[in-house]
Amino acid sequence: MTDVAGQRRLAASLLKCGVNRVWFDPERLSDIENAISREDLRGLITEGVIKAHQKKGVSRGRARARTAQRAYGHRKGAGKRKGAQGARTPSKQAWIQKIRAIRKALVDVLHTRSNQESVLVRPTYSGCVSLKRPLHTCRTEGRRIAFFHIIILSPPLSYMVSH
Repeated sequence: MTDVAGQRRLAASLLKCGVNRVWFDPERLSDIENAISREDLRGLITEGVIKAHQKKGVSRGRARARTAQRAYGHRKGAGKRKGAQGARTPSKQAWIQKIRAIRKALVDVLHTRSNQESVLVRPTYSGCVSLKRPLHTCRTEGRRIAFFHIIILSPPLSYMVSH
């Protein structure tokens, strides 16, 4: 058995890894034993005689499986919860998600008909549009929806003057 502990230490510093990650080609041990300088070891590293083993990592497979289960609603029971409902999903965040969906639906409704974007002045703030479903049925079935004193989707634009 050859003593290549010094070469292993030098190779580890050249490869910028730990001593245990250094790999020597078993068929070229005599060349490694004769390499006594850093320059010699650099040459052997470029030849591929000395390499660094890959770092061992933690597999993400189990984490991905857990995330997939949580997407279905599993592993989210009362025993898994620590914060209150308002801490897990703050009411402001829930409101932001809801209002963005409603406003997007409003824009879709207006774009399906004639050029009436200027008529709608934030009816979501007053609470007259609080759900997305009526907007969706309006868009698909062509019904009319009344906001304030405006009837959206009625043909002439002159009737749609808001105060």
